[in-house]
Amino acid sequence: MTRNEVAGGTAELTSTFDQYLALGRLVEGLYRDDLHREPEMEGLAGWMYHMRENNQDEAWIRARLLESDEYKALNAPLEQVTCVNARPPGFGQFAYQGQRWIWQGNFDSSLYKRFLEEGGDAIRPVLAERSSIIYDRNPRGYRMGQGVLQVFSMWSVNHFDPRRYGNRYYEQIPVLSSLLAEYRLRWMLNILTDLRQFGWSDRDAHRHVDACAEAADGVPNIFLSLGNEYPQNGFDPSRFARPNRRVVISRGSNVGDERPPYPTWDYIEPHLTRKYPKMYKDAMGADIVDTNQNEGKPIVQAEMRGFAETPRGESRSNDPALAWNLGCLCALNAGGTFLSDLGHASQPWAGTNQEVCARSFFRAQTVATRP
Repeated sequence: MTRNEVAGGTAELTSTFDQYLALGRLVEGLYRDDLHREPEMEGLAGWMYHMRENNQDEAWIRARLLESDEYKALNAPLEQVTCVNARPPGFGQFAYQGQRWIWQGNFDSSLYKRFLEEGGDAIRPVLAERSSIIYDRNPRGYRMGQGVLQVFSMWSVNHFDPRRYGNRYYEQIPVLSSLLAEYRLRWMLNILTDLRQFGWSDRDAHRHVDACAEAADGVPNIFLSLGNEYPQNGFDPSRFARPNRRVVISRGSNVGDERPPYPTWDYIEPHLTRKYPKMYKDAMGADIVDTNQNEGKPIVQAEMRGFAETPRGESRSNDPALAWNLGCLCALNAGGTFLSDLGHASQPWAGTNQEVCARSFFRAQTVATRP
């Protein structure tokens, strides 16, 4: 055999190997997109054989995946999450169809404002990105709809006052819920924020809470929170009774490192200190919740240190390792929410360092709660 023949044979083998690599990556991508997991070796080999030997294409494989029982089970209609209380001083958990359910949350504070003013198509890129990152290699989380977008009902920062929209504001709550369900996402509507800044009366606040609860009644993929950091946002939780509606609702949050409102409703949402090392201790549920009064309810770490492109004191970090640690720690309870600058604006992370940190946070939650 001549040197040229050897070189030619090597080139052919290299070309064939590259083709197999390309086919393998294509199949792996389809599995991640549609089944939210890596393919098993037998399945990978089978699909590659069909593509190479039977001239089948990507569309044919995807059609077969979408016909599978696995895909149909993953995409069954979402049901409402339930709360499973523990014997105090223990902490409760969420459950979905008899299994433990973890809150994999993301602050998308401006999402409802964008939806009302720009329409559903404008926010689809955000929803697709959030779903893709939260459920990356997480089929269990996808099936149970563990992704929760935490949304402000009003916000003075972006001049979002519900009174500007009339009845349409409440009529569109189930509509946004249906759009989110297309991406296997849930949302938490934080009802009372910035009351003082908008000059709302106590009567206005009660009407707003009642109208939001009525709109959310029986909608399976929505949570409610009475309000955000009540001491600085102008409402008194003790003046509100839990709405008699079929919805999972919190009594709201206090300012960082202070005890949440008691008695609690369905779940607890403490806001953590952002100082080391107590931030880590709080993330595990210690200190911030009075174990003698927690009533065994699930704890969601609803606001931890946030993430940005450039660190800002104790408010923002750009460290993926910190995001990983927080994701792991809050998974010890009922879950937690990732906070970022782009998330507050409900804009895509799209290749930023905030995306890197978000992937780290949600991957840590997935790994920490894997059965």
